Amino acid sequence: MAATLAELHAAVPERVLRDVPVRPWQREALVDWVLRRCAAWQPREPPTDRAVKEGLRWLESWSPGESGVRPAFGAGDGNLANFLWDGVRVRECRRVHALTWLFLLSHESPRNPPGTFERQVERVLAILEA
Repeated sequence: MAATLAELHAAVPERVLRDVPVRPWQREALVDWVLRRCAAWQPREPPTDRAVKEGLRWLESWSPGESGVRPAFGAGDGNLANFLWDGVRVRECRRVHALTWLFLLSHESPRNPPGTFERQVERVLAILEA
């Protein structure tokens, strides 16, 4: 299955990928979205406020660069189960996606089990401290 997915992701030529518009879950769009959410954040519990503050501090200093990044055609969402492995690692956007999910989960929703948001706060803090 991994070999088949790798073949699928490499099937679209790089020259074609250059013309594909930025999707809502691509890095550039996510960074802008998270920055807007940080700016509009209303204070809550201390651990949550700390996660937002530390996330913003990290994001403002982040310089991902493009060195060694191989374009690939893949899912246009940030579901961690849909991440693409470049043959070496998957971790460049892990913090941005964790912050994205912090804001997505910050509103109570009946579809999420109780404590989901609190667990995401803990996850963000752990990832930022790693």
